Amino acid sequence: MTSTGEIFLNIRKNKGLTAKEVAHGIISPQFLRKFENNMSDISLNNFLELLARVDTTMIEFVSETDNTIDVWLKSVEYDLDVAFNSGNSFLLKKFIEENEKSFAETREKRFFLVSLVGKFYYNHSFHAVYEMDAAPILEHLRKIEQWGKFELFLGTYMYLFFEDEEAFIYGNQLLKKRHPSFEINQWRNDLALHFALKLIQNNNLGHAEKILSFYFSRIASQHDTSYIHNDLFAKFVQGIFTMKTGNKQGSKQVEEILSIFHDVLGYTDYANKLNTLYIFFQNK
Repeated sequence: MTSTGEIFLNIRKNKGLTAKEVAHGIISPQFLRKFENNMSDISLNNFLELLARVDTTMIEFVSETDNTIDVWLKSVEYDLDVAFNSGNSFLLKKFIEENEKSFAETREKRFFLVSLVGKFYYNHSFHAVYEMDAAPILEHLRKIEQWGKFELFLGTYMYLFFEDEEAFIYGNQLLKKRHPSFEINQWRNDLALHFALKLIQNNNLGHAEKILSFYFSRIASQHDTSYIHNDLFAKFVQGIFTMKTGNKQGSKQVEEILSIFHDVLGYTDYANKLNTLYIFFQNK
């Protein structure tokens, strides 16, 4: 993962400026190099002066950071999904260890939180060998008013740890608040539907039905094919809901969606993941 200092280094080099030119009158060139090499932290005032020296606003810097986090997050999600969907304990253990190592080296909280996600899925899929407390993840999410991609990632993978009432409130908020970013809205839809799935699992069918009704009436009804993956998952969750009410049509609907993901779209791993959930609800 690229650090703040490394991102600044890339900007400085792209501007054709030396460490001595940028650091002059603010900090020493040696200290700047330590910051750029992730060997030292820097005060906010000094950092703002350095940004001005390289003719970069905080908004522009945050944009660079967001792009870097995007690449990192996609890599994290891919590595986690490959390890989990393939049932590969070695890969999942490696995923945990790499994030723990990154946290030890950088003290960036995101690595610690991601390692907790990995530990949960390892304990869930194999033997419960890791001490795992979801409290730091829930605390992080509760403190942030506007969830970005990282928070939505955490929520989607750890949705089972939310209390029912909290899951219902968050699920509604995620669907009601639309974001300018299409990708953010995809993440929001997906997490809201996972919250509905959790509520179904806990037999809180009234709350689950309200989330599903809102999704189908306000989002799926727009017939935006860009959300086809969300719409299919919503149909899957709706099928599970129908099963829980004792209606056999629910199983038929779920199997149709599984067939579309597996045979039509070719999402084999994802279809297998959903099929595991289907079997779980069949046996409940």
